Amino acid sequence: METITTRVQQVFADLTRYPIEILDVDADLEMDLGIDSVKRGEIFAVLAQQFNLPPMSEMPAQQVWTINRIAKAIDDHTGQNGARQTPAAAGHPVPPTPPINNGRTQDEMGAVRTTESSSNGAASISKERVPIADAVGTLEPRVLRALQSLIQEALDRSEQAQPIPSANLTSPGLSTKFLPATHRPFAGKVALVTGSGRGLGKAIANQLADLGASVIVNSFHSRERGEQVTAEITARGGDAIHLWGSVANPKQLTQIFEEIDQRYGGLDFFVQNASNGLIAPIDQITDVHWDKAFRTNVVSLHQGALLSVPLMKRRGGGKIVTISSPGAHNHIEHFGCIGPVKAAVESLIVYLAVELGPHNIQVNALSAGPLYGELMDSYPDSKRLVQHWETRAPDHRLGDAREISNAVMFLLSDLADKTSGAVLLVDGASSRRL
Repeated sequence: METITTRVQQVFADLTRYPIEILDVDADLEMDLGIDSVKRGEIFAVLAQQFNLPPMSEMPAQQVWTINRIAKAIDDHTGQNGARQTPAAAGHPVPPTPPINNGRTQDEMGAVRTTESSSNGAASISKERVPIADAVGTLEPRVLRALQSLIQEALDRSEQAQPIPSANLTSPGLSTKFLPATHRPFAGKVALVTGSGRGLGKAIANQLADLGASVIVNSFHSRERGEQVTAEITARGGDAIHLWGSVANPKQLTQIFEEIDQRYGGLDFFVQNASNGLIAPIDQITDVHWDKAFRTNVVSLHQGALLSVPLMKRRGGGKIVTISSPGAHNHIEHFGCIGPVKAAVESLIVYLAVELGPHNIQVNALSAGPLYGELMDSYPDSKRLVQHWETRAPDHRLGDAREISNAVMFLLSDLADKTSGAVLLVDGASSRRL
């Protein structure tokens, strides 16, 4: 069993490019490790080939969420069928999956995955279809339907997915129409932007880099996209690295700050943009949703702020900005989970601002109204809601990430040195309309 667990863990390391020490065999694959259903399907397909599993039969199953449980299912199967680690059939050789570490040893990579200017893609699924039953085999009954569903979803999404655009030499951050090319007020500053693989976080990271800061791009579920943002910044001549990790995981959050300490010796800006919360009617919210939303939005801000303090004190002070929402105080459809959590965020910044003030650290929140983009597209009935919110807005449009990012730059600038414990509302007065 130990050998199978080690092999399964190595396949996960090879295909996710995570350092193997991150892959706790009892960690939840999605919640703790950020491995989504597409990547899990790819991994399970490789495991099916490596262990030469026979055709799948139709039986009820449950999801498999840890490396240990997957290894146990394989161990039970191979033990029952006398086929432990049987080589692949002749004519269908299975190539090994070599570790991918961008030329670094495991020790050099450390516990936090770091990506600089390169963005190497992980092994991809072949678009030549094979029967899912033949690929997976007869695993333990509890896992059959789960594995079949995940692999089928991975294949379907692989064929439909559009490639991530190559590095765009025009920044989606600050408009430089009225700024000289040498305008770099954040030169020499070090900034961490959590959840910056897409959306608003991406816009903030790009804008900080354009204004001269050394940027730590962070992503969890969107790991590849975090690497792509980093590549885009460095392609424009900016300074950026990528650190993978969940802000809701205390160990991973600590490792992110330890890596920043080792690389830069200090930190000037901490932008806590990462967020999580169920977008649904309030009667669909469970205690699990509350726990995840509170840990990602509130606990991570508190813990991240405390981890920032020693790094900012070395720089003579610093600035912390987090993202809130008008839903903290007003009803927004489907925001029954996120709104109350953002209210807690706004309360927390007051305490952080007062108690970190003696260290010359300012703490503020930016309350962003509805924005065009991926989050809006994920809303139930998003087209109707967009039209509704456009009608309510005095200028008849929603905001975009660049407009919110511009306001974040103000809160990070010297112009806001006396601003702390504040919530800056940026929604075009939409939420002020009765």
